[in-house]
Amino acid sequence: MKKLVLVFIIGSMILSGCGAKEESENTLDQNLQIESENISNAETEKSNTESITVEEEKVELEQDGDINEKARTYYYEKLTEFFKDGSWPEGRESGWAENEWSQYEYWKDYEYAIADVDLDGIDELLLACKGGDMPMAGMVEYVYGYDPDDNNVYIEIEEFPHIRFYDNGYAQADFSHNQGLGESLWPYTIYKYDQKSDCYYKDIMIDSWEKAYMDHDYQGNPFPDELDPDGDGVIYYINSQILNKKEYEELYDSYFKNASEIKIEYNDINEENINKILQQ
Repeated sequence: MKKLVLVFIIGSMILSGCGAKEESENTLDQNLQIESENISNAETEKSNTESITVEEEKVELEQDGDINEKARTYYYEKLTEFFKDGSWPEGRESGWAENEWSQYEYWKDYEYAIADVDLDGIDELLLACKGGDMPMAGMVEYVYGYDPDDNNVYIEIEEFPHIRFYDNGYAQADFSHNQGLGESLWPYTIYKYDQKSDCYYKDIMIDSWEKAYMDHDYQGNPFPDELDPDGDGVIYYINSQILNKKEYEELYDSYFKNASEIKIEYNDINEENINKILQQ
């Protein structure tokens, strides 16, 4: 009887073990099937996502193209008005007496360019005074950004012409006058582009003092040799800081060593050139 019970228990255990194995195998098969379906679904989802991304990029490019077309049309209209009576693109009146603008052909003192200088995908309008009868203090360059929502423009930067723009978001503008203590380096300002506001802001201003040019400043103070450790007779003013040549060159390289200047083609302001805007 004990033998029968033992055999029954062992047999049950064997049957139980086979059943567990079979159940385990069934579970494994189900898991493999689910995993396979998950992989398939994931690949389908990835494919769909990639398709959506590509489509979004196409739409974005198309939208940018539409915006630039609208921007150019608006620039054409505003430059036509500027050519006619000197009205500024952002809405300011010219300030000239009636017929004075056209009578003296002051528009000949200006030139324009259309280029994406801040690399945001939308072309800007650059309007610069190139000289002529305009005094240096009155020479200015405006860079206008286009607002597609309001179909209007706003000033991104206003400086002495011509502003140099770089592909890393910085811009460099010379002072209109050099009233400093050096002559080899013309003083200038470095601007930094802010993507959120779509405008440029002053980052640093740079000037120099050359001992060979002026050994005393305007207050009669002698050139500070103690601040010129390399002894080349030149120190550099960076905002309120004083740097030697090596420090200045390192600072300059930190802005522009790995950057390229954006090439800008300016055009004289006349009816023929303005009409070409819509043909580009």
